[in-house]
Amino acid sequence: MNEDSGTESKVEKKPMRVRARRMAREAGRLWQVWLATIVLLVSIWITNPQQIEVIAYKATFITLGGLVAYWVDRWTFPSIRDTKPGDRSQAMMRRAMLMCAAMLAFAIGV
Repeated sequence: MNEDSGTESKVEKKPMRVRARRMAREAGRLWQVWLATIVLLVSIWITNPQQIEVIAYKATFITLGGLVAYWVDRWTFPSIRDTKPGDRSQAMMRRAMLMCAAMLAFAIGV
């Protein structure tokens, strides 16, 4: 029972170690991508080290674009959440398209 409202909480939080194991397992699935990224960064660093700063700058912009798009989606469609089973795929597709457009715009410098 929730002490504040007197109702039972339907969503139980998982223990921290369960979430940590899940995150580690998911990160382990992308080991090929991490390896390729590290190899490419090292090759850029060896051949043209001044470009590392540019890569970090662009990565920051792209990440910022994804963050902005996520919050624009949340603010633009406050009544439509991902919790409804029928609307989940449409909401995810809408959010993915917004994030893709914003990240691409930030990447090319618009």
